[in-house]
Amino acid sequence: MRRLFASILRGFAVGFVLLVPSLMLVNVSSDATYFVLISSLLMGFIVFSDYYNSYPSILEFRDAPPFNRIRFLHGILSVYCVAGVFEDFIFGSGTSNLGQFSMFLGRILDFTGSPIDMLMMSIPSDLPKPVYQSIRAAGGVTLGLSLVSILAFWAYIKTTNWPVARGQFNVWVNLPMMDPTRGKDLAKRMRRRAQINIGLGMVCLFAVLILFKTVSLIFGNTLFQDLIVLIWIIILWGGIPTTMIMRGLAMARLATEIEKNKCKVQQNRTCRRPSCVAFLTICAQMVRPVSKDSNPRTARYEQPFIINFTR
Repeated sequence: MRRLFASILRGFAVGFVLLVPSLMLVNVSSDATYFVLISSLLMGFIVFSDYYNSYPSILEFRDAPPFNRIRFLHGILSVYCVAGVFEDFIFGSGTSNLGQFSMFLGRILDFTGSPIDMLMMSIPSDLPKPVYQSIRAAGGVTLGLSLVSILAFWAYIKTTNWPVARGQFNVWVNLPMMDPTRGKDLAKRMRRRAQINIGLGMVCLFAVLILFKTVSLIFGNTLFQDLIVLIWIIILWGGIPTTMIMRGLAMARLATEIEKNKCKVQQNRTCRRPSCVAFLTICAQMVRPVSKDSNPRTARYEQPFIINFTR
């Protein structure tokens, strides 16, 4: 019963987060409202079913907190802050604490070659001033939350014995899309995937902006007239790289733990091997096999039977 209630609560929380921009901007009519509603119901059901069932589906690190907790906290803060920034600058005066702090982050992080600089270069220059300021402020708060989430998770795994501190780590449950029995070196595979995830996360910060610029060149300012779509583009621009980089950090940590355990096992085998080999060699010298073509009573001794001790 407790597991059912916890699964329902998690599914409801995830579905509610997806509805926050539409609930905060109720005066904005958007064609994406129905798509967001369907997406919230679908994601809520997926999270509920994954946490309620004993067998995993697609959700990773479900039994290795605080990975998903940090992701959820980053998601709900990003959704609330970005929607609040657009509401403040477009329907208000932009003088709220959230609006001023977001604009401050946008100006600090807007230097040559930065993701904020690329974001501002990818939007048309003839946009209304409130929309232009909203995009800068929303980009600043999104990037700031992404950096804080990544640094918080990195600091947690460095200062704690994650994930071993909570007991055994089930690779099949926490990484359902990865087959641990495939291949010889699991640690090497995990480290390679960690590097790929971190690299793709860094690339996505700029690749999404290139796609953003391409769409704006094709459709013009039509994309920027739908505030709900614009809000979700900025949220995903910061959320996808954050998730990929955190996944890469988690896999790198797992690879390190596997290598440590492998070294411990090898050291234990090295310490035990001389005594075991000596014992088995003595036994082999005491009992020697006889020749097949000879009489057991008059059997002649052959060379000692060599046993290679392997565990």
